[in-house]
Amino acid sequence: MASLPSTDASYISKWVTFSASAFIQACAGLSYSFSVYAPTIKDTLGLTQTQIATVGSAVNLGGYFAIVSGSVYDSLKGHHRLGPRLVLWMGCLCCFCGYTGLYLMASGKAPNNFPQLLVFAVAAGNSGTYFDTTTLVTNVRNFPNERGFVVGVLKSFLGLSSSVYTSVYVAFFEPDAVAFLLMLALLPTGLAGLLSLGLNYVPYVEASEAVQQQQQQHQHQQHAGSSSSRWRTTQGRFLS
Repeated sequence: MASLPSTDASYISKWVTFSASAFIQACAGLSYSFSVYAPTIKDTLGLTQTQIATVGSAVNLGGYFAIVSGSVYDSLKGHHRLGPRLVLWMGCLCCFCGYTGLYLMASGKAPNNFPQLLVFAVAAGNSGTYFDTTTLVTNVRNFPNERGFVVGVLKSFLGLSSSVYTSVYVAFFEPDAVAFLLMLALLPTGLAGLLSLGLNYVPYVEASEAVQQQQQQHQHQQHAGSSSSRWRTTQGRFLS
């Protein structure tokens, strides 16, 4: 019979990682808040409707480059603590640079340059892919037998993120969308960076749960085999 792997107390609990990941996911859907600050960017920069629609497409385009964050995560898979945190920090950098750039251009502190605006929009949209990849993959590995539940909860927090930040805008910033852009550059970055300290992949958890699952399957097969052998006897068929 296989033995359970020994644990390492230096790892943070998988439940702490899961809790931190839920709040990080609440920062991963900022691109859905584009409609809040789009009119301000359009008016302050004198953009046409086609141009502001292109900016929105650039934000969405950044979200389609999740293959980059996934590849980075895979390359760091052997680093159980630093790997997830480093990928998340890359997302924090994209978030800070992207939304800071949008803020500087919307406030008139940076020159009006449409191609540069698109670059900032792509960076802002791409930040969410690093948050999403880090939290999902790490927790799926930490909870190999509850993957559906884990993904469902984390995706729920991702869906709530737009509502949360839109409510923050209405409560504290409306109608100052420029200040709201500055908040998007600072608050999600700082919050995700702080919560990154709670992220890690716990290797012995996945291994131990895999062993337990194998043991359960072995016991089930033994029970099924004994039931089948009993049914093949005359006494077993009449008593079952």
